[in-house]
Amino acid sequence: MNKSIIGVIVALFVSTVAYGQNNLNITQYMMHQPILNMASIAGNDNINAAAVHRQQWVGFDGAPASSFFSVNAPIKTTNLHIGGIASFDRIGSNSITKVDLGVAYRMKLNPKNYLSLSLKGGVTNTNADYSKLTLNSQGDPEFATGTASEIQPDFGFSAYFFSKKYYVGFAIPSLFRNANYYPESQLVVPQDFHYFTTAGYRFTLNESFKLGVSTLLKGVLGSPIQADLNTQLLYNDFVGLGLTYRTSNDLAAIVSVRLMDRFTVSYSYDFGFSDLSRYHSNTHEIMLTFDAPSRDLLPVTSPRF
Repeated sequence: MNKSIIGVIVALFVSTVAYGQNNLNITQYMMHQPILNMASIAGNDNINAAAVHRQQWVGFDGAPASSFFSVNAPIKTTNLHIGGIASFDRIGSNSITKVDLGVAYRMKLNPKNYLSLSLKGGVTNTNADYSKLTLNSQGDPEFATGTASEIQPDFGFSAYFFSKKYYVGFAIPSLFRNANYYPESQLVVPQDFHYFTTAGYRFTLNESFKLGVSTLLKGVLGSPIQADLNTQLLYNDFVGLGLTYRTSNDLAAIVSVRLMDRFTVSYSYDFGFSDLSRYHSNTHEIMLTFDAPSRDLLPVTSPRF
């Protein structure tokens, strides 16, 4: 690995060293990276899609639930890729629906390494249904309307450096604060940007087994960094078994199966060890990904480990 490559990796990691925890949670980030990093779509030489559902803290009233649908494709005869992500998040009486469209430009640094830069934009609809709340004072004027809803634009930036065996990514998925809680003059505050850094490497153990290791760092200024550390063993590019440790005191098991060389079904089960875990049945997440027939535009594809 030459000095320029090392410099890119170090720069992307240092950019998150002083930042803390983010509100977006997904265990299987390595299976479909565009959910966190739109620039990673430039690592696909075909139409690629994924659907994800995550149910946190099963059995806990008002627990978070998230659903994502993502699709992306290369633009023929160019270095451009386009992608779209729709997401729905719910926690308690609040829900957030987002639709983002993005474009990524892929640059070839040398025969083995690529760098992708991406911009995305979209709209976010935040809704609060106060009728679901039990109030101490039923006449509270703050909740008199019953609901509150806000639609606002949003933008994000990401970068993705990758080869056949490793990758490093950095993303700021949202540049705007939630307009439901902040005045218009305070919607763009760099100190409140949420940062995601991902990195991974795949080892070939023998003809049948590969071992992937990866990490996800999530941060925002003024809060501790949250890190996910993952390892995954893959047999004949068919069945995968993985284990993730999260510094928020969670452990997750992941299993994946590839079907008909086009579909991959994966499932993760998160075990919580915090005090809150006594009141729920942990977290479930299921993902389905689809790859259309390859057009062989790239000698490598975006790694998934």
